Amino acid sequence: MFNLKSLVAFGAMAVFSSVSAAPAGALEDRQVQACAYLCGDHFFQGTCLTFCTQHDQCANFGTGFNDWISSIRVPNAPQVSCVFYEHSSCTGASLATDYDETLHDGNGWWADRISSMRCRVNYILPPKA
Repeated sequence: MFNLKSLVAFGAMAVFSSVSAAPAGALEDRQVQACAYLCGDHFFQGTCLTFCTQHDQCANFGTGFNDWISSIRVPNAPQVSCVFYEHSSCTGASLATDYDETLHDGNGWWADRISSMRCRVNYILPPKA
C-alpha cells in the first residue's frame, strides 16, 4: 500500500531525476562524486534516490522532495561530507554529516525538514596500481 509521501515522491521523481545528476565530467578531476543517498522514510525505507551535486555547490531539492527526507547516507564518506539545510539555497539550520543518519533519531527534529544540501570532496584516494 502506498502512503501519500511515497506517491508524491514517485510523481516528482521524473522531474527531480533530470536535475539530480551532476554534469558529465564536472567531477572527473576530483575522482569522487559528491552524492548523498536519501530516503523518504526512516531506516532507509520508502522511496530512495541518489542525489549528486557539483563539489561545494548548493543544491535545492525542489518540489516533491522539499521537507521529505527521513534518512541520509553519504556513500563515499569520509571522502565526501555533506551539510543539509532546513531551507532552500542552503540557508537556515544545518546538519553536517559524513555518515548514515536516520533523522527520526533523538528528538526527530530533522525528519521531513531538509530542503537543500552542499557536499564537499574532502580528499582524493590515489589511483589503484
